[in-house]
Amino acid sequence: MPNSHPSDLEWLTHPAEWPNWPVQTVKKRRSNGQMPDVGLVVERENVVEPIVYDVNLWALPVPTPWPIAARYDSIEAMIADGWEVD
Repeated sequence: MPNSHPSDLEWLTHPAEWPNWPVQTVKKRRSNGQMPDVGLVVERENVVEPIVYDVNLWALPVPTPWPIAARYDSIEAMIADGWEVD
């Protein structure tokens, strides 16, 4: 899990703890040191979707559907790809 904190998996699988439920911000650091990619994961019907939505956090709320930045088979796969709780 590159750059991830050991509690990222625990945090992402307990959405009731998220301060901005039903969304949680995540980031993916870039190897070149530039600004990280940022996005949101969403909890729907008591399930955290392993989907990162590409969202301009400065423009929230936005009435249009958010584009998908990445889709994974599991939260573990998302973290293994470098996404971490922000």
